[in-house]
Amino acid sequence: MFDCHTHSTYSPDSIATMFDACKIALQNNLSGIIFTDHYELDLKGANYVFNFDVKKRSQEINNLNLNFKNNFKILEGLEVGFQPHIKQELSNIIKSHDFDFIIASIHSVEKEFISNGQYYQNRTKQEAFNKYLEEIYKSVTQFNDYDVVGHIGYVRRYGNLQDRSMHFKDYPEILNAILKEVIKNNKGIEINSSGYRDILQTPVPNYDIITKYKKLGGQIITLGSDSHKAQTIGHSFDIIKDNLKNLGFKYIAHYEKREPKFTKI
Repeated sequence: MFDCHTHSTYSPDSIATMFDACKIALQNNLSGIIFTDHYELDLKGANYVFNFDVKKRSQEINNLNLNFKNNFKILEGLEVGFQPHIKQELSNIIKSHDFDFIIASIHSVEKEFISNGQYYQNRTKQEAFNKYLEEIYKSVTQFNDYDVVGHIGYVRRYGNLQDRSMHFKDYPEILNAILKEVIKNNKGIEINSSGYRDILQTPVPNYDIITKYKKLGGQIITLGSDSHKAQTIGHSFDIIKDNLKNLGFKYIAHYEKREPKFTKI
């Protein structure tokens, strides 16, 4: 298995050096790791500048690949924060370098950074979640320079919510439209294990959404810890793997040179 969603110190909100992350990945018997540091532009309310020196990180990854051998792979990825008005800039950075893997995520709606809490002001949970899901739908219909959609349900982590659940039955129309578009374009979705180590206690997205994805014909699933510190690399992957087998999935994927590579579960 690969951890396909990790952040190093090239993301300003991460404290994980790439060397330490690789050490933990090896200790957890992973076959490889993909560094998907943030690339975000034009955010209101963000505490960081989310872009980095791609060439510098690439050189460090090349050096790490010389140190970590024994068939352990260290790959280059990017997590882009989609917003409709910056899609050309995102495409430009993606095309500027030979990345292995691109995650398209929604971290903001109408330039408002979801994690700062203000996004939820004067909105009910239903309104906040619907607006977030509509933004994901925009990303998968207006933007094609990605491989998987990141953490469908990210919005659940934040805000002063009593109920943080996002079930397919509660948002069937928009979730159905998102998943169908992903499948039509031969893209995938990630299962983000970060929910198991925070208030959610579920993967993101929830298993009922993953089940619907499979029923619609979806086959490409990647696993990502969304780690911002080395200790959580590969967190809860065995739990997710067992649940995927129970749901009837036979393979998980990782990407190399933007092509999915499938591993039997």
